Amino acid sequence: MHRLRAIPRWCWQLLAVPAIMLAAELIFGWGTTRGGLPRGVPFGNLVEGAIYGLLYSLPAFGLILIYRAQRIISFAASALGGSGAVLGLLVITQAHLPYLLGVAVALASGALLGAITQRVLLRRFASRSRLVLTVATIGIGQLLIVGEVTLPSLFGSTVLGSSQLPTPFSGFKFSIGQVVLSGDYLAIVVVAAAVTAGLAVFFRVTRTGLAVRASADNADRALLLGIPVRRMAILVWMLAGLLSAASAFLRIPVTGQDLGADIDPALLLFPLAAAVIARFDDLPTALIAGMGLGIADRAAYYSTGNPKLPVALVLPVILIALLGRRAVQRAFDSGIGSFQTFAESRPVPLPMRRIPEVVWGRRAAKLAGLGIVAAAPFVVGEARLGFLTLIVLSAMVALSLTTLTGWAGQVSLGQFGIAGVGAAVAGGLATRANADFFVTLVAAAAVGAVIAALIGIPALRLPGLFLAVVTLAFAAEVQYVVLDPRYFGWLLPQAGQTIERPVLFGRIDVTGDRSFYFLCLVILLIFIGSARRLRASRSGRVFVAQRDNVRASQALGVNAPRTKLSAFALSGAIAAVAGALYGYQVGAVDATTFPLQASIDVFVFAIVGGIASPYGAVLGAAAYQSLRYFGPSIFGFLNHIKLGGLLSVIDELGLSSGVLLVLAFFPGGIASTGVRLRDRFLAVVADRHGIDLPSLVADRQESAEDSAGESSSRSHADDPPDDALLVCRNLDVGYDGVQVLFGVNMHVRQGEILALLGTNGAGKSTLLRAVSGLTASSAGTIHFAGRDIAKHDAVARARDGIAQVPGGKGIFPTITVADHFRAARWTHTRDQQTDADAAEAQVLEWFPHLKTKWDTLAGNLSGGEAQQLAVGMAFIARPQLLIIDELSLGLAPTIVERLLDVVRQLNAEGTTVILVEQSLNVALTIADRAYFMEKGEVRFEGSTAELLERDDIVRSVFLAAADAPAPVPAPRKRKPSPRTEDRPDLLRVTNLGVAFGGVRAVDSVSFTVKNKEILGLIGPNGAGKTTVFDLISGFLKPIDGSVWFNGGDVTAASPDQRGRLGLGRSFQDARIFASLSVAENIAVSLERHLEVRDHLAAALCLPDVSEAERHIAWTVSDLIELLNLGNYRDKLVRELSTGTRRMVDIAMALAYDPDVLLLDEPSSGIAQRETEALGPLLLRIRDEANCGLLVIEHDMPLICSISDRLLALELGRVIAEGTPDEVLRDPQVVASYLGTNDATVNRSGLVTTGATA
Repeated sequence: MHRLRAIPRWCWQLLAVPAIMLAAELIFGWGTTRGGLPRGVPFGNLVEGAIYGLLYSLPAFGLILIYRAQRIISFAASALGGSGAVLGLLVITQAHLPYLLGVAVALASGALLGAITQRVLLRRFASRSRLVLTVATIGIGQLLIVGEVTLPSLFGSTVLGSSQLPTPFSGFKFSIGQVVLSGDYLAIVVVAAAVTAGLAVFFRVTRTGLAVRASADNADRALLLGIPVRRMAILVWMLAGLLSAASAFLRIPVTGQDLGADIDPALLLFPLAAAVIARFDDLPTALIAGMGLGIADRAAYYSTGNPKLPVALVLPVILIALLGRRAVQRAFDSGIGSFQTFAESRPVPLPMRRIPEVVWGRRAAKLAGLGIVAAAPFVVGEARLGFLTLIVLSAMVALSLTTLTGWAGQVSLGQFGIAGVGAAVAGGLATRANADFFVTLVAAAAVGAVIAALIGIPALRLPGLFLAVVTLAFAAEVQYVVLDPRYFGWLLPQAGQTIERPVLFGRIDVTGDRSFYFLCLVILLIFIGSARRLRASRSGRVFVAQRDNVRASQALGVNAPRTKLSAFALSGAIAAVAGALYGYQVGAVDATTFPLQASIDVFVFAIVGGIASPYGAVLGAAAYQSLRYFGPSIFGFLNHIKLGGLLSVIDELGLSSGVLLVLAFFPGGIASTGVRLRDRFLAVVADRHGIDLPSLVADRQESAEDSAGESSSRSHADDPPDDALLVCRNLDVGYDGVQVLFGVNMHVRQGEILALLGTNGAGKSTLLRAVSGLTASSAGTIHFAGRDIAKHDAVARARDGIAQVPGGKGIFPTITVADHFRAARWTHTRDQQTDADAAEAQVLEWFPHLKTKWDTLAGNLSGGEAQQLAVGMAFIARPQLLIIDELSLGLAPTIVERLLDVVRQLNAEGTTVILVEQSLNVALTIADRAYFMEKGEVRFEGSTAELLERDDIVRSVFLAAADAPAPVPAPRKRKPSPRTEDRPDLLRVTNLGVAFGGVRAVDSVSFTVKNKEILGLIGPNGAGKTTVFDLISGFLKPIDGSVWFNGGDVTAASPDQRGRLGLGRSFQDARIFASLSVAENIAVSLERHLEVRDHLAAALCLPDVSEAERHIAWTVSDLIELLNLGNYRDKLVRELSTGTRRMVDIAMALAYDPDVLLLDEPSSGIAQRETEALGPLLLRIRDEANCGLLVIEHDMPLICSISDRLLALELGRVIAEGTPDEVLRDPQVVASYLGTNDATVNRSGLVTTGATA
């Protein structure tokens, strides 16, 4: 096995095509016989298939390029090329221009359409979620098809038909066996080879290719380096359009050109499959995958004579190919893991829920909605009752996507396929077994749930957007196999027999259109009510939690695989019931009833309505079906326009324009408009009742009386000195209509180092984003070097000389260290390369360890190495103003000391520095002047030493409410209890080891954690501390050693099993559940204490579920009050600062009530006074939960004040163990980790002003 792994990858790739041909021969060769013996598939057909498969590979390349650049799947890829190819064809056949000119026109048109698509159509969606962008490409693809079918009229031709194109290569013929191929096939091979080589060189060698990869990894960081991200996106879409046009144009001499065929999902499925097999990343794999699909296509058609069967083969091909793919590296994981579909709407704030106006307003809205749907069949008339029923059933299918995609984050383009299976099961039972109506619905729901759960199994290995292709392939399987009587005739209704609507209970006749509408409406309302109860319960919370952060949810005991499959099963049951009802509605079940396009349509209208809301599903279905129904009437004026073929795509014109308009003006879907109106209503009511709503609005600006104490500092800020390099005046900044900064005034003198400090959530990072151009200000001015730069974007400001190192996000995870240094040179001209070389050499002298990581992907670096790389990139840019956000965040003392020395040296060479720090002690060593912010305003401006004495400003906002005592002097050492050794072992780690790429990351690590003991884990960045946590909590499997917990061996247990046993875990940077509110996050952490976890019970709101939810609410309220989080209770976590998220993380740890709790840098990102109050709180957690704690921490006063013992790691090995005094005096620990700077060691605690360096 090891020898096989040592074989170079390119050797396997060369062998892949012959292996695929052999497999096709073995599978399909037995399908045709001659004289009773297998005849086999001719080799010439297999070669033809391999070459034709290259036409799948070329658009797959475009899909990969777009995914790399924007992390979306483009459904407009084929349409881009189709329009260009038709235009090129018309130039040759109708305008009679030379062939090469037609080629140039086709390629140029494809590239131009790509540029227009990105620049004009998609630019408005740039800040939207990836799912919205993906759906927008569906609308754009339909719009492009409208243009394609009207192009012939521009040349005086009304119908182009299936046209052949003679080429200079068509006359050349060659034979492979009995199969004769033309020179056009050789042209395909040459073009595909040239494109593959060209793209490889483009991405690996060229500066622009590197910029594209960097922009895809971290667009904000790329902008800060001066890389024009929008221009890179336009370039990528141009390349995608060119590749698609080349594929479409090369296909014409081989198969002809059918107008409008490029939007056919079956045609697009092959390039999508090739791209997903390549994980939207690997071009050579996509090339081979396309060839393999082409081989399967030709072999299946030759064997069966069924032209649609090859489409149905895409699903098994994808699944087989993905079984052998390895898991992605950590560097890539952050880029393709989970994703946010739509921003969750905030819940109604707790104080507002019982106010009469709110209670009656909600009731009135519901009654109005019920009145509309009840009156609709009496208003529209008999002729349109079928249309109303179709809306209801479409809403039901869309509702299934709310559960699956809107909450669980799993994208499905196969829901109508599941509906088709439900219709087949119900119709078959009704016609063949004369089964009761409700029995057929239950059977359909059960089969739909099982089928959906089986489809969901690939979701355990694939990211959400990738799964879209798998589910689309499943829908093709249903249409072309399951609903084909030749294959599943035993399942389908009997031929020629109509599925009759029933008489319920022998009395209720629903055979009429109106009565059947009301039956379907009642079932829909039951599903909506169940879905709302599901979302408000534990089930809904864990669906969203595992979508937002799988690892964090598993650490709390959530079984993520089971949760995902449950979401699939629930959605499958709903979709199958809808399909069964649709079968009763139309009276038949066949392939035309459940087409492949319908699965894409239902997904689109779910997004348009607002996929995160059950009501959004209904609104989307109503809007979409209404547009289809009334579209021909709305666009009837086009009958008078003499554009051939336009009327054949009238639906596409209406739907595409409708989708794009809705998403452009309502990015959260139609339902988001209702949410905004609700919030405005709540704000008005709250104002009338004198209720503050911090969850719906930003922190209010302080009144004149409240801010009187800071008036002098603000007036000083209004009068900047003459040597000021940066001046911000009256700056207001907000996000999504919520104001964050209020009239901020700040100035920075030329050549100084300024510290920007503040409470958590004060707006410090927002101010930096406004200065660097990442966030636009709504009011105020920004002057830099005497010029007004308020209208300059981030790229222009980078060229002006402003560089920023963003906190915790300063690298590009999937590119190497060497490429980072190349990207940092973007703003340098050719004449400045010598200076850039000198700067690079200087950085490597400062951080020599980066040289040893030269070819390592940055996502695989430790936190310290990543921060060094980020600072080094900023230095290479040679800025006038360097902004560093959270310099010491998560870094070892020696690294912080080294970085501070680098900052001082940069400042000595003339660079002005703004430093955001949570530690006053660190800021005191480097900055003489500081600003302090709170609630979006400047509260102090003056010397850093003076700020230390302002206890009225520098205080603990959160943890003071937890009865924490006064700040602990630094350093305070904690002596172990004399009876610690007599306590039982809760956690025992023995000879633990793991390796990555042959390098031992953890080597023979052993220790124990006893009951009510706190063990501190320290060591330099990259020492293996977090890796040890991953091994203990089950996210990594050790190659050596064992983990015992509460007396049992859990080495083989999964993370969620360990979580349910009481082994708790928190993560760096408080990575919790961004789309849930603070209250919901805390509720999720109670997972291990819940007795009722059944999703069906939650949907039915059984008494046990209601009782459990009441207990959860009481516990959550107590913890929110304890940690003073009341103002944030109903805010979504994505709206909180890092420090505030950390407070929520601590509340979750309290709720979890662990036996052993692993805390990974609990003080990371929180203000110094909060850190000083954190120690007593951790001791309280230990005592009240009667648990042991294993804590990674770089703040020495904190870790020493709480720890019974310390364990020091270096290069994955234990180098010291003992009491805090013993470990901190160890020479090796001092040399490798602590260093000699007191401020970087003692980041919290009391210091004297004489410590300033």
